[in-house]
Amino acid sequence: IIRAVVRSGGKDIEGFARVPLSRPEIVLEHSYQNNVVSTGEEARLRIRPYFFTIADPRELRVSWSIDDAPKQTLSGIQGFSFSARPFQGAEIRVSARVSNPSRVTEAREGMVRLNVR
Repeated sequence: IIRAVVRSGGKDIEGFARVPLSRPEIVLEHSYQNNVVSTGEEARLRIRPYFFTIADPRELRVSWSIDDAPKQTLSGIQGFSFSARPFQGAEIRVSARVSNPSRVTEAREGMVRLNVR
């Protein structure tokens, strides 16, 4: 339960909201229409984490991979970029695994398919 108090016109207005417990979720974001990346492009992806027990997203650990080959592990949710050139004409799977190092059970994986043309 979250309690909020707002002072307006000299009076306190109080409200409550129930937030159900939920397992962590992630959303992989990119700006490629129809998931198509141009061959010569530097592809960029971002992660939006939800429902992790953290005070700051920089506490999270993120591992990125392309077609199941590990590419980069980062602290925090910085974006991931890679050259699309080696994947010309292919459909690739870009995956991310986000985990909370202080809570081993808090982890989530996500994947997006990109077509390189």
